[in-house]
Amino acid sequence: MATAISAPTKLVGARSPIYIGINTTSSVNFSSFFDITLNIKVWDTTISSVPSDNRQTLTRTKFASTNTAVFDIAPIIREYLERTAPSNSNTVVISPASTIVWCRVDFIVNFNNTGGTVTNDTGSSAIFPVTDGYKRYEDSAETAYTDGFLTSVDTIYVPENASQMIPISLGARSSETVDSVTFKLGATGSSSTASIDLAGAFHEPTQPEGSVVYFPIGDTNLSALLTALSYSGTLPSATNVSAYRLVIGSRTLLVNKVCEAKYTMKQIIFLNRFGVWDTLNCFKASSDTFSVTKESYKKATGSVSTSGVFTFDTDIKQDYNVNGTTQTTLNTGFVVEEYKEIIKELMMSEAVLLDGVRVKVVTAQQTLQKHINDKMINYTLQLEEAFDERYV
Repeated sequence: MATAISAPTKLVGARSPIYIGINTTSSVNFSSFFDITLNIKVWDTTISSVPSDNRQTLTRTKFASTNTAVFDIAPIIREYLERTAPSNSNTVVISPASTIVWCRVDFIVNFNNTGGTVTNDTGSSAIFPVTDGYKRYEDSAETAYTDGFLTSVDTIYVPENASQMIPISLGARSSETVDSVTFKLGATGSSSTASIDLAGAFHEPTQPEGSVVYFPIGDTNLSALLTALSYSGTLPSATNVSAYRLVIGSRTLLVNKVCEAKYTMKQIIFLNRFGVWDTLNCFKASSDTFSVTKESYKKATGSVSTSGVFTFDTDIKQDYNVNGTTQTTLNTGFVVEEYKEIIKELMMSEAVLLDGVRVKVVTAQQTLQKHINDKMINYTLQLEEAFDERYV
């Protein structure tokens, strides 16, 4: 007899189903097949430290006249994922601990042989990394995330004299497809270039968080990285540089530097659909609104005479259980049409930071703008602090 298991081999997200398929073929009559057991192992230490205990065991008893079964293990894995944001760095760094975990699925298939004895078939899936991301409806249920830049736009706006990071998937462990990132000066042309190697230090990661690295993309921290690599050309931080490009394979990211003299830039970082931290810089006017919630009751006041008679003076409304929250309204400034994807992912995100403070997205509906209709595209967003003013 032989049992095959279908499972991911590359980076996938646990906000959408992660299907594990079991397909059994046997020389015995399939009326003898009576159960399948899956043992789910999830861990965030080295890839060789497979835990002996199971995070959860799933069992399906005999069903219909079929030799296949499908399980969704995503809800089990999500319980073990954390949402720690990365810090800016002048070097390439791996993801924060526990934001990505390893997973392996072991199976046991039991049969009743014609002689009345029980036979089992066992095996395991490959070990694969999991983030807190999701797939879109149009994505195939079997499709892992594409190797390379884990962002949905090819044009990025960064403030001058600032640091920023971008996530990169290197590919399946031991079969990585991303070896380097090429820096090119300017929006076009390639007169000044540099190649930043990723293969030597980051291929075949032992920790699950090594499956995704964060690469410097701001003019300040990218310049620091290039300087450390003895790059002798013009740096991104130079005052005469308005744009530069980062290239992986056939994909090019155009990075535009924005000089905003009037308004204070606000930076949003959030878990995008890939389950990694993406950035949206809002360059134009922002405003804060403080709102309170309260309850009240009528408090009767008065006096008691010497004879014990109570006389009402007035009824006073008394507030209690008062608390407040701050809501911020932001404007992106002018962006390209494809930024609608970033807006959608921000509104879908379950983990958002505004200038390092945890917030939630209040905007529940947004018109996705098109150049043909709107000419100059910009978006207004409402975010609210994810905590009350008064600690309770």
